[in-house]
Amino acid sequence: MNQTQKHLASLFRSRTSVAELLKDVCSEHSLSEEELSSLEFVRELEADHDGMCSLLWQITIDEQLVYLLITVLDRIDPAYVIRLIGTMTRLWLQMLEQEPYRSGEPMPPVCPITVYVGAKPWDAPSHPAHVVRPLPPRLQGMPEVVPYA
Repeated sequence: MNQTQKHLASLFRSRTSVAELLKDVCSEHSLSEEELSSLEFVRELEADHDGMCSLLWQITIDEQLVYLLITVLDRIDPAYVIRLIGTMTRLWLQMLEQEPYRSGEPMPPVCPITVYVGAKPWDAPSHPAHVVRPLPPRLQGMPEVVPYA
């Protein structure tokens, strides 16, 4: 992790900074002061690629627990969206080892927030739909699970 990433990572360990970030990115759907007061730092995630720094926060919105995955990037990573999916999957797999999720309770959503501070404008894919082609029309609408007896 370089100095810029370290500085920003330390900035986003601050509850006040994360609350301000949320106010900025959620301006159309403003969060109440009560919701913002539920904001709590969970942990820093281990860097899995090139020093990428991710911080995990939690907040309660509309009485639902939501995890915020804040990642600081200082360079464009064409594979970032795929790495992000992997990070989110690892989080959910870790949750599956805990009650009540082990017993089948639905897991909380993970809302990724990427803070990009690079010199060039971001031009890499930012959503999985931008890197994976859709299924052919004849396969769309198939059942997700097919019982086979």
